[in-house]
Amino acid sequence: MLILCVSGGCDSVSMLHLMERPSTLLLLKLHVLHFNHQLRPQANHEQAFVKSLAEHYKIPFHYKTAKHLKPGQTGIQETARQWRIEESLKMLKNIGADCIATGHHADDQTETLLLKWLRGTHISNLQGMLGKTLLLYAPC
Repeated sequence: MLILCVSGGCDSVSMLHLMERPSTLLLLKLHVLHFNHQLRPQANHEQAFVKSLAEHYKIPFHYKTAKHLKPGQTGIQETARQWRIEESLKMLKNIGADCIATGHHADDQTETLLLKWLRGTHISNLQGMLGKTLLLYAPC
């Protein structure tokens, strides 16, 4: 069983489209997990969009809503990332899944570095997203 973390952006939606057919052929059960951070006006629309995709493919849909994130708070990106990882691992355990996949790729690493640099991050703290566990799969 595989959990696909789908944000509604082009990378994760492409991952969903690409994984649906092989999963049927390989008898791999998929679940879609969406995180609603409630930080942007379109967050609920994105959740509805991801839910409609999951329904279209007849894939179980799960979502988590952040209640602890506030726009402009210090370290919000890292806080949100840690929350997503924790909730993903809880979901993995709760439904008995084997793996979690995200739509992150090598260009996201470059973008993360550039944004940190533009925000004035000290050179000693310039790094991309760090992998935390083998259960999280992000293709390069």
